[in-house]
Amino acid sequence: NPRFSYDVAQRFVAAASVTKDDVDATQATRRSHRERMAEILTPGTVVALPSTPFPAPPVGLAQSEMRDARPRIAALACIAGSVGLPQVSLPLATVGGKPVGLSLIGPPGSDEALLALAERLPA
Repeated sequence: NPRFSYDVAQRFVAAASVTKDDVDATQATRRSHRERMAEILTPGTVVALPSTPFPAPPVGLAQSEMRDARPRIAALACIAGSVGLPQVSLPLATVGGKPVGLSLIGPPGSDEALLALAERLPA
């Protein structure tokens, strides 16, 4: 009988209510997004975008504030993972002393090329 924080427990409750129809609809959307990304990410192409919509939140940020930020973070951070593409996030800058990341997303199978590109970027 493990104990979870309120936010984590709420996500388990929400997950328990997911139906087969919900899963099927999500899988269809995922296939559509994967097809679109395949059109965009031809071999040798890389998409560069912010890793998050704002600098890293401060340590100790209230859970209520993180709860509001989580969907905004996920909107950028889950793109590659949800369609099966390699992604690397690089902490290349700071704003107000807080790190800001740049994400690079590559086409399927470009993991090593994406890492090689990341190594060549100035820190």
